[in-house]
Amino acid sequence: MFEYKVVEHKAKSLLKGRLKPGDLQLLLNLHADEGWILDRIVDGDSHRSMSIPRHAFFVIFRRPVVVV
Repeated sequence: MFEYKVVEHKAKSLLKGRLKPGDLQLLLNLHADEGWILDRIVDGDSHRSMSIPRHAFFVIFRRPVVVV
């Protein structure tokens, strides 16, 4: 079982090059320190039909949940 966390960056797009690789690495390292693992990256430009803002960039993290 996993717990998920979504980090949204408005007006940034992976495909348009508005989020620099160094900024992405900093974001990944920041959340990795808390035990989060990168699950996927979603660019809002490719999901207009789901009412996601056109110029949005989402980084989705996951981490295992211990069920007792």
